[in-house]
Parts: sequence; structure tokens; C-alpha cells
Amino acid sequence: MSYITNEEEEQYFRELDMINKEFPNIKFSIAIPYNELNDIVSLQHTIFIINQPTCYCYKNQVKPKKQVFRITSKSPITFRIIFKQLMLQNYSLKCNHHFIEGIFPIDGHSNMFDVMLGS
Repeated sequence: MSYITNEEEEQYFRELDMINKEFPNIKFSIAIPYNELNDIVSLQHTIFIINQPTCYCYKNQVKPKKQVFRITSKSPITFRIIFKQLMLQNYSLKCNHHFIEGIFPIDGHSNMFDVMLGS
């Protein structure tokens, strides 16, 4: 069994604090390490994030309509650019899955991306 050290816990809270300062009005939690926010997600200058909830949270209720969020940049698109633009577009998750753990291209679409969510 492995345990988190005090140093690892302190690092986690430092990164969480930096994320909260950089994205003060974000309506979801970022579960991507702070040092990976500048990683390139796409070399294209325009991509679309598709928010189409399909999780068990909507088992007994009406699922929200699919939402499409346009992300643009003059440079390659990074996680940081995506999160800043999602924040400005009031992107939110309407279920108990509020952690964005990854962003991945949708098969067959080079400019359409889905988010991997966690709770």
C-alpha cells in the first residue's frame, strides 16, 4: 500500500491554489496537473468541445441538451487555453461529475473533442 507523503500533499494544495487563482470563476474542477496545463491538445487554431452528458447521473431525469463550445487561438491549443475559454463561456457540468480529467479528440473528427469526467 502506498501513502501520500506530506510533501506530495503540500504540492497538491499549492497546485490547487494556483489553479484557483488562475481560473477564479471556473464552474468545474481541473484534475490535470498544473505543470501539464501548457501541454498541446491540438495544433489547429479552432476546436470544439462537445458537452453531451451520458452518465448515470441522468438515469431518472431528462438529460441536458448537447452543448458545443468553440475554442480558438492563434497558437497551438493547450489545456490552459481551453480552460480559460471554457471559463469565459460559462461551461459547467450539471451532474456530480465535476472533475475534468482529460480532453480527447472524438474519433473521426480532428477538431471535435470530448471531456473525460470524474466525480
